[in-house]
Amino acid sequence: MQRQMLLVEGSKDTVILGTNKNGAKIDESPEMEVLLDYDYWVDVHKVTCGEFKSVIDESVVENRIDCGPDSLPVVNVTFFDAVLFANEKSKTENLDTVYEYSSAEFDKDGRCVNLAGLSFHLNRKGFRLPTEAEWVKVASQKDKCLDCFEREKEYVNDYKGIFKNEVMINYAGASSTNDVDERIIKGGASSSLYSRGGTYPVSPSTYDDYIGFRLAIGVIPDAAFLDQGGKIVNSPVKVVSSVLKLWDYTKTSKVKLVFKNEATGNLNYIDYDNESKVVELVDSVPAYHPDISPDGSKVAYCTGIEGLDRKSQVYVRNLDDGNSGIVKLDVESAAIPRWNVLESGDTVITYVTGAGNNSSEKSFKSMSTWQVPFANGKFGKPVKLFDGSYHGGVSEDGRLAVTGSKILRANVNGKETVWYNGEQSCNVSLSRDFSKRTSFLDFHSATGEKFVGDKYKVHEILFVADSTGKLIQYVKAPYGYAFDHPEWVTGRVNQNIVATFTNSDGAHSKIVLVHLPDSSITYLVEGDELWHPSLWVREAASSSSSESVMKNVLLDEDSAGFYVKDNEFQEAHWSYKMELVWTYWDSADVVILGSSRPQHGIIPALFSDQFSVVNLASAHGCMHSSYYMALNYVLPHYKKLKYIIIEIALDRLWLTKQNSFFNLRSQNIKGYVYDANHDFWKSGIPEGLKEMTHEVPKVSSYAANLTGRGAMPLNSCGNWRSSVYAERDTAWLDTGRVRLEETLLYLTEIIELAGQKGIKVIGVEMPQNPNYKNVNAYGKYGLRNSDAPEIIEQIESLTKKYSNFTFFDQHKMGKHDYLKGMNYDDDHLCRAGAEQITHRLDSLLKTLD
Repeated sequence: MQRQMLLVEGSKDTVILGTNKNGAKIDESPEMEVLLDYDYWVDVHKVTCGEFKSVIDESVVENRIDCGPDSLPVVNVTFFDAVLFANEKSKTENLDTVYEYSSAEFDKDGRCVNLAGLSFHLNRKGFRLPTEAEWVKVASQKDKCLDCFEREKEYVNDYKGIFKNEVMINYAGASSTNDVDERIIKGGASSSLYSRGGTYPVSPSTYDDYIGFRLAIGVIPDAAFLDQGGKIVNSPVKVVSSVLKLWDYTKTSKVKLVFKNEATGNLNYIDYDNESKVVELVDSVPAYHPDISPDGSKVAYCTGIEGLDRKSQVYVRNLDDGNSGIVKLDVESAAIPRWNVLESGDTVITYVTGAGNNSSEKSFKSMSTWQVPFANGKFGKPVKLFDGSYHGGVSEDGRLAVTGSKILRANVNGKETVWYNGEQSCNVSLSRDFSKRTSFLDFHSATGEKFVGDKYKVHEILFVADSTGKLIQYVKAPYGYAFDHPEWVTGRVNQNIVATFTNSDGAHSKIVLVHLPDSSITYLVEGDELWHPSLWVREAASSSSSESVMKNVLLDEDSAGFYVKDNEFQEAHWSYKMELVWTYWDSADVVILGSSRPQHGIIPALFSDQFSVVNLASAHGCMHSSYYMALNYVLPHYKKLKYIIIEIALDRLWLTKQNSFFNLRSQNIKGYVYDANHDFWKSGIPEGLKEMTHEVPKVSSYAANLTGRGAMPLNSCGNWRSSVYAERDTAWLDTGRVRLEETLLYLTEIIELAGQKGIKVIGVEMPQNPNYKNVNAYGKYGLRNSDAPEIIEQIESLTKKYSNFTFFDQHKMGKHDYLKGMNYDDDHLCRAGAEQITHRLDSLLKTLD
């Protein structure tokens, strides 16, 4: 090894992940024993900035990341940057690359913020990030501890999931990402061995000056995983593309995928707009060729398979109701079901009596094509359409039907014909739109090679023909893969095909999306044997009919309402707040601004009925972000606004524009740029903006809280810790008075602008752990207790200067009455505390009304 690495030998000793301590985070408990019976190598020291730059040079990215001094551990890099470094390092030493992806995206500073289709292969010998268990095994041994608990935390390879109270052998993390795409960071000076994160969730695009990484190398035999529900998975199905990525091709967040998991024998279901987790649809019969209904609520499937001459049965089942609603079509034999909506508006399923080899005219004519209505969960009476098995699809008007196994046959206006010069073809699929295009695969035929202009391998080319059978396009699979099971994606105007990829061993290891306009390929799912995908896409929502919005403004569907780019933690939170902005602009009379403290701690639903409240506070919010929201969105548009409740947060007043989301990230996000370029719609909100904001994909776990008008109460209550420390220098005011002046100026301007509109402003100071006084800290992010009265006096002076401003101090230098059982952690209230402060704010507003 050229790097200084430590050999860690496999053993029967177990490693302990998690903890059984009372009050531990749900994803850090219970204790789980892990046995690692294989050898691996791990870096003695964290990767330095110099090492990082020597490998990730301009040939990999355009700009050089400012990762710190060359001799110190690399920081300010993303998980994706670490992945690229590992792969490049493997290449330099002629090793396998562990990580695979379809494309990379970088920000203006050269950081990698997205690797589309990212997957990892722990059966390959190459550089990679250590698993959490590997990291803990080293860090828990004093003679091998290395620099695990020095300042920087470290990315590990695992998705974040839950633990289970049992022994896991060769555990390698969660089988798939959770709904906020969290990554685990370990170590750091202030962490325990079981800690798995920082103050806020860490996504793969997160970077900070306290996060770095080290590398490991070693094949993990029979790696075991736990799914997000705690079930042991030895051959996981991994979702490797998000609804955010699919937006580029579908223009909606309403996307569903069903496929056959041949390893388990069951259908698998993914709702990309609802956590993107893989749901196993358990069945007692074989399930092949699934097809999702036009409304996205059901799936039809059959027990037979294309190319095999045997009897088959067709079933329909619900998708979102577990294993309910299974109904069988009561006919002798039915195969390859395909949903259709007729010109009359009726929903039907087309099927064939058999799907065997059609190269023989006699065999082909022995089968037939039928159509059966389906409504209210029941099949109607089947009607015969054609002699012959046209299982590739029938058009809505019934004037075109296609099939192929092993000849590409078509029925055009009732006349039978053979396309593709009668050469061998299979996996035929008719598009669901009005174009009547047909996709298919072949066996490197002469006709195909003439059209492509080169030789190719079996199933290496996906062909598309027009409504007359003329070839109009082809897409070539990437090196090492071939196509199988291609099917058109649902939609009235469709440019996408979903298919599987077989690898060099013939295994169906990936499901992919083929975008025909540019022939691009996007990885969707990865596993051992994935068959017969069906991808459903809902058509775009209709626009609002409100008379209070601007008419005749043609919104850019790629920008309007698109307030998220990578679904990074802050982006995801703010994108939901923007959805609330355009939902309640014409009804709310109270708006809450601030950080995660009021976001979790003030509950709109608990205010009296006379108030219509929306909580626009968000994680990482600061005075500048409150100012940005008030100046550009709230004050110009909230016509009924009477009160602004704005968090003060004395310990965070050092956070200026320089630290704000609206300075660091929003300038690279289309929706905010689009708003700014249109003067934040101050001349009128355009019709459809609200709907487009709702339609844009976002992290689903936050969506559940929209009914609470933006509040996210924390239901787990604890006791104020007796031992605390400030996470920032308590003496920051000594050199930070300019910062303080800047943040108080934002507050002053909000008060003045609100006053011009007759709006009252309530500055609220949320309570924190009273025991900070024991370390001479005002709160979690510092400020000496002796410095706080000076700032409080400045804020109090604003109440004398401006009649529309009230200071509502609930921290009171730690001498508050938010008792044990009212807090979630050192600076956030749980629901019990949130109820108390909300009721007090409600009473205050009544006195001001």
